[in-house]
Amino acid sequence: MSEEINVRFVIPKECVSEDDCCEEMKLAFTACEPHIGGGLKPRWVHEKTFTEFNNLTKRDVFVLSQFDGEIFQKLKATKCLLVGPRCLACSLIEGTPIPQGPGPVFTIAMRGLIITASGLTKSKKEIIQQKVHWMGGIYKPELTENTTHLVADNVISDKYIQSVKKGIPIMKESWIEAVWSASLKYNINGASTDFNEHRLPPFFNLNVTTSGLSRKEKHLITTLVNDNGGIFSGAFQSETTDVVVLTKDNVGSEKYKAALEYGKACVVPGWVRDSAARGVALPMAKYKVLGASTSSPLAEHRLPDMSLNFSRITNSRPPSNFVDETRSVDLTTLSGRGKLSQESKRLSDVDREIISEFEKFDMSCLKKAGPIFDGFCIWVSGLEGLCRERAAACVSRCGGVRYDGAGERVTHAAAGTRAAAAAAARALPAVPVLSAVWLLRSAEAGRPLPETEFLMEPEPSTPVKSSARKPLAEAASPMSKRNLQLLRLPPPTPEPCVSAPTEHPEHPEHHDDIVNHYLSQNVPEAVREKTPEMAASNATLQPGIPDITEDLPEDPTEEIEQIFRGVKLEVQGLEEEAVCEVGAEVSAAGGVLCAAGAGGAYVLVPLDFDPDDLVTTTAEPVTVFWVKDCLCQQELLPLQYYHRPVRATWRGAPLAGVVASLSTYSGVERAFLDELAKLLGAT
Repeated sequence: MSEEINVRFVIPKECVSEDDCCEEMKLAFTACEPHIGGGLKPRWVHEKTFTEFNNLTKRDVFVLSQFDGEIFQKLKATKCLLVGPRCLACSLIEGTPIPQGPGPVFTIAMRGLIITASGLTKSKKEIIQQKVHWMGGIYKPELTENTTHLVADNVISDKYIQSVKKGIPIMKESWIEAVWSASLKYNINGASTDFNEHRLPPFFNLNVTTSGLSRKEKHLITTLVNDNGGIFSGAFQSETTDVVVLTKDNVGSEKYKAALEYGKACVVPGWVRDSAARGVALPMAKYKVLGASTSSPLAEHRLPDMSLNFSRITNSRPPSNFVDETRSVDLTTLSGRGKLSQESKRLSDVDREIISEFEKFDMSCLKKAGPIFDGFCIWVSGLEGLCRERAAACVSRCGGVRYDGAGERVTHAAAGTRAAAAAAARALPAVPVLSAVWLLRSAEAGRPLPETEFLMEPEPSTPVKSSARKPLAEAASPMSKRNLQLLRLPPPTPEPCVSAPTEHPEHPEHHDDIVNHYLSQNVPEAVREKTPEMAASNATLQPGIPDITEDLPEDPTEEIEQIFRGVKLEVQGLEEEAVCEVGAEVSAAGGVLCAAGAGGAYVLVPLDFDPDDLVTTTAEPVTVFWVKDCLCQQELLPLQYYHRPVRATWRGAPLAGVVASLSTYSGVERAFLDELAKLLGAT
């Protein structure tokens, strides 16, 4: 019969007959028997003797006691339906269809659930995706209106913030394994309150300190933080501290100044109390201490503020990254972002329109856009919180290099306010100052849009469209500094004009000092996200706790993959500007730069470098091409020949006078060969 469904129960090769199979398989077969007359044809087949792998369709159902082994892999490559015995038995007994998914379904513990993940490595997300599918659920990389649960290991991502606003339950990674283990024995549902112990605590992995609180209030904050997954520290440390809790009366304290310097969150004690009461880390905007540098500081950690202020990076003073208010600490060097954040309070209609555009922006456009800003060095200014985070993501995820201050290599300035545009125009008069909306529109279009449509006048007047593009400042690029330019692979069109390089006086190298100082300002890996209450448990808000359900965005929410998480890259032989810019890219993806000899797994070196000169001989030498390739592919790639340095064994310019033309090569490999040809003297 054409309507018949062939159900084959596979006897494992270690079993002689169906009598030796597990009870789950026998019960599932028994559940099929009442349906034999209705078109179901169950039968037993032995793994050792079954060879009918051809011409299988969706009407061929195979029941396996384990999703493993040779026969599982062979059947998975066909069009048949693979199920576990408990999945089949439950569906037949309950009269419900087998969950439709992209692959095999072993149990139905997550039937009807739509899961996404945040803050986890790519490999962990792949494991979660497989387990969710095997339990009949749906896994999506984006957070959408239909998402039922977020799996996270920190509370700092955009996904976490939006999940809290939407009331989406946020779970620990252990939730997936707990549901999987339970579903192998019982007929359960992953959304059950039985798994509430796997909710993410409100301060999970957050490092919190206080400033100027009374002893009683400090004790309360300490208890709430430690009891809800966080870590309380009496001292401020730039590498580990995430949040400083203080009152508005303590603005100006040493910890407050240090928090401004290093872009940390400054909130009133009410944020800790209310978050603990709600069971989630509430959005900080309503609790921010006036004058704090960021309204969404946790998101800032994921996209760290790497100001390219070289005078600060090369400062010979020890970095002021540790503050204990029982001692006197000199912290007079404050970030210029403090002034900018004060100026941004006076917003014009145009400024508000820019903020509105960022709040409505669909972050999924970035994945589709590709490296449209390749070769661009973009100074982002005048934006705070979520808007700043999304602008930074536009630049880094679309192949550009983000600056947080004026620099000689900046090619574009993207301003979020007219005040910021005026400051950028004064600092870099030769660089086009554009509305930050240019980043969004370019990402949506999949190409850099003409700048004339987005030029911002520094004066608060109607935007002026100019037909003339301001000339870009071109920095000198002798071979010793070409490695910095490798991070900015030129866009395919138009072909840039090459001007004669100008000589710059050489400066003594301080690479180790630069790297160490840079490292002291690195933000720790993205902290872990928290789990809001289950959707079913809509508790009544307590009086005085802010309503966080307003202004829910409709767009999917994505985030930067932490592809370099846990990866330590030594730096050897690179110019200080390259260290700063590579460091910003690597840090945003979860990695850490360190000085040569610090025991890293990789060593970032110039293109023309002899591996025999490595300080750490056991480390893998790589160039910025590898970093660029990993960022574009959003995964840690195995090393190819074009990721490695070249030992310069030749003299002079062997290819002098040769015009090199490349075909069939593309992407990073083409860029590597092009630079190698230039290194050999070709044009």
